[in-house]
Amino acid sequence: MFPKKAVDILKEIRDLSGILAGMTKEFNIDKFLAVFLDSFLEYSSSDELCHFTLLAIIETVSVKHFVDRIVSKLLYSCMRLSQRKNELISSESGSWAKQILDSINKSYPAEFLGAVHKFLEDAKVQSKNEDSIYEILCRTLDGNLDLSVEVSDSKIWFALEHPKVLNVGLNN
Repeated sequence: MFPKKAVDILKEIRDLSGILAGMTKEFNIDKFLAVFLDSFLEYSSSDELCHFTLLAIIETVSVKHFVDRIVSKLLYSCMRLSQRKNELISSESGSWAKQILDSINKSYPAEFLGAVHKFLEDAKVQSKNEDSIYEILCRTLDGNLDLSVEVSDSKIWFALEHPKVLNVGLNN
């Protein structure tokens, strides 16, 4: 992971996503790109410019091989966020993550759904919480929408990949 100061310098570079896209075509920068994405992902929840830079990179640079990694880290972050904030979750709490997930879903829909499926099937995720994983993630990503009334993107993402969720979540 890059230190915050290095990320602060990188995010100020004009057309960083264009530069990275060009570099991926000419050089094998997969290891660098993995660390780069992890760093920007880590800081994007608290740094708006970092968040927007990450979104631009997802839309411009081929990150197809990193979708599993990004989705997993984001969803784990949402689960940690829900554990820290036992009270009602504000609508902004998971909006940064939802925007990133939405961007990945638009650019790499098959890989995105596969990553969600893999995350939901992970034994560590299954055993961590008494509450439904589906409810926790939807509450975090959607900001405590009434789960029985609203049908959000996150509900659909998780329902598509988890048969138990379909019965519990969308039929409320």
